[in-house]
Amino acid sequence: MAKAKKKILGDEVVHYDPPRKRRKTPSRPNPNLVPMVDLCFNLLLFCVLGFSFRQPEGAIPGSLPNMGIGAGTGPTVELKDPIRITISPRGVDGVLFEVQGAPQAAETPLDLYRNLMARQQVFGTGWAEVPIIIQIRPNVQWRWATEAFNQCVRAKFKQVGFAS
Repeated sequence: MAKAKKKILGDEVVHYDPPRKRRKTPSRPNPNLVPMVDLCFNLLLFCVLGFSFRQPEGAIPGSLPNMGIGAGTGPTVELKDPIRITISPRGVDGVLFEVQGAPQAAETPLDLYRNLMARQQVFGTGWAEVPIIIQIRPNVQWRWATEAFNQCVRAKFKQVGFAS
């Protein structure tokens, strides 16, 4: 089994020379790759499980109302009284939806929707073409502006926009 045999003078015994001693240059030990592969898989697993897949936000289907201003390419309709909704902060996380001409301000989006449905009966036919302008006061969270817009669209108004 011994591969390297060496004869020593005066000795009839065959001596074994191990491969380590036969090497001329000392070898460097190879790094253990198991912990590094382990770490890579743990990072990959963490990233996959920690990532949340969200649907991208869609575009809000709306435009600024046509107020009869400017030299447009088509005929403009003059509507003298748009519905103005002012969103004001109230407390830490609350808001007031003040609808112009309404007896009292709405405190929730559902109250705003009911107020808009009542306004439809006041306008009679052609209520869907009445523009709505949403004005947002400072320090109001954006979610309340989108909530007001959603309630206007839910009430089937077609010309909903935001005041600059």
